Amino acid sequence: MPHQVGEHNAMKFRIGDQIDQDHCVALQDEFLRCRDTFDEFKRLAAVAISAGQDPWRSYKTRHAYSTFIQHLYEFMRGAHAREALETRITNKRLTQSERSKLDEAYISHHAQRLLTNRRTAIQNGTAPIWENDISYYPERVPREFAQTFRNFRNNHSHVTHERSKLNVADFYERYHKYLLLLLQDARWWNPRESELSA
Repeated sequence: MPHQVGEHNAMKFRIGDQIDQDHCVALQDEFLRCRDTFDEFKRLAAVAISAGQDPWRSYKTRHAYSTFIQHLYEFMRGAHAREALETRITNKRLTQSERSKLDEAYISHHAQRLLTNRRTAIQNGTAPIWENDISYYPERVPREFAQTFRNFRNNHSHVTHERSKLNVADFYERYHKYLLLLLQDARWWNPRESELSA
């Protein structure tokens, strides 16, 4: 039986109980939002490559990618909560900075595990034929990756003067490969299309 653990209706739960089932529905929904905005970004980027950029097309492409980042970050926070088996993985006694550090540590650890697995598959010859060369993947996820990921998401999500400083192209160049690792790992949250139309 779940029980309250603090303010804001934080609840402990167990895999398979009703809270977990509801949490999984929310995680699947967030994954779909993430996938859909990423697909929209790819579509717009392909149009920009073939038809050329203009201010409106550039805005739409940047917005789709930024929204993808927002949904992926939220999905990762939800996955973190499920792994911790607590609807609110941090309590009110912690500062915002301390709560952010917990999310960042989870994301960094998860990305590093995926990166190491990808490199190992390439080295062992078990990676798919279409996989990138190992030189594409450094040994370590950049130390600042998770914090930059969070800051980008925050600045995209809130009206702040710092939003004008977002450099989507720079973020893409530096960190896109790590976002792809996280997105590809989450793909099992994708329901069958027949389930969506039911």
